[in-house]
Amino acid sequence: MWIMYRRYALHWSQAPVPSLGRRILQCHRELLAEGPCRYLCYLLFTLKTHSSATDTGSSGEPETPALSMTAAFMTLGVITVIVAVCSECAM
Repeated sequence: MWIMYRRYALHWSQAPVPSLGRRILQCHRELLAEGPCRYLCYLLFTLKTHSSATDTGSSGEPETPALSMTAAFMTLGVITVIVAVCSECAM
């Protein structure tokens, strides 16, 4: 009995255990597949429950934008440069 127990314990203790890198990679792949599905469900839910927000014929008045086109592109450019600098500094 003791020999069988030792053989069983030795057998299972030598089983390959996935490394941390492999587990992280597997988790990343699962999230990569799950993300678009979650986004699609969120989008469909929002469009279904808030359909009155997308109706354009109710008021008839055109909405004025909060930013001009020039200001929007300048803001986009500044934020892009900040993100690029931060990503280079992080490495």
